[in-house]
Amino acid sequence: MGITICKANRFKCCWSEAKCKFFQSVNSILGRLGTCAPLSVLIKLTNSHGLQNLLYGTAAATLSKADLKSLDFAYNGLFAKIFKVTDQSIICQIQFYCGNLPFHLSYDLFRFNFLRKLLLQGLLNVNNIVDASDFADLITLQNKFGFLMNDSHNNLKYKMWTYFKNLIFE
Repeated sequence: MGITICKANRFKCCWSEAKCKFFQSVNSILGRLGTCAPLSVLIKLTNSHGLQNLLYGTAAATLSKADLKSLDFAYNGLFAKIFKVTDQSIICQIQFYCGNLPFHLSYDLFRFNFLRKLLLQGLLNVNNIVDASDFADLITLQNKFGFLMNDSHNNLKYKMWTYFKNLIFE
């Protein structure tokens, strides 16, 4: 299925293959178009092809801080390469003004939508010990961003963007 499960005491995945596919798709796009192509085209193409490789399968797993940091670093590398900057605060501002959420916020939105869908379809059970951590993640994300179960997708994105804007301009 494209996900590598690691040998560990608890469920854990290895995301190095996802990062490798991300870099392959980004390098393929940049190799064909170069960094002189219109920025909007580069970012749209790399997000539609590359970001999906990074996000694939992550919604079903609770990422560790190290995994999240590693995937965030890979995604930020795209902006560092295109804009020729290394300062993380500048990369964050570039992402904001280009209309891109940082990886960790994209993951949070992706994960919330996945868990909400499971809950609404009756596939996530509050009383099931197997689902306890997923349900806890759902509640944490709901509280952190002010999400509601009946929010539309656009409303969820608006709340996420408001959160992102507050992170940058505080």
